[in-house]
Amino acid sequence: MTTEKTYISSLDKQKQEQLDLLIDKYAVYSSDNVYSDIIVARENFVEFINGLTNIGIIIDSVDWWCNATDENKNKYGCPHGYGGPVTKVGWFSEMSHDFDETIVGNELFILIEKDFKSETLKALNDNVKKIIKNKKTITQADGTFLTFKDNPCLTPGFNLYVPNEWKNTNR
Repeated sequence: MTTEKTYISSLDKQKQEQLDLLIDKYAVYSSDNVYSDIIVARENFVEFINGLTNIGIIIDSVDWWCNATDENKNKYGCPHGYGGPVTKVGWFSEMSHDFDETIVGNELFILIEKDFKSETLKALNDNVKKIIKNKKTITQADGTFLTFKDNPCLTPGFNLYVPNEWKNTNR
């Protein structure tokens, strides 16, 4: 009797170590030692997602942050969120009213849980890239909205679909 390989069963200690290296290389900020709210600089998000795909990690959801640098404050009226971490590249203000569920209820997600295939994982992560590039935020109180294309302050944060017991020991 053969057991079907699921996504979660494909994740091992070696993949977790590769993930920690990837986060150290590309992440601007990661909350505590869990694999959520990993804020990745706009110019690195494609490489970060490609790295996740290469090691076999799926992005569960994308949350949004406003990179409220002095320049962005002057040009774009930042911050657009409600507080958050100060990092080596400035203050990130959490836009807690706006996030994108990327896999919950997604047909590909259901498929990957039944029968893990790397091409399904790639399709899920490629979809995240499209979501980011085409992002239009929820309308603000004044009727305006932000887009990823036109507002360089809008920065993605990732929540990764990994086992709950995984902790990043480098944080």
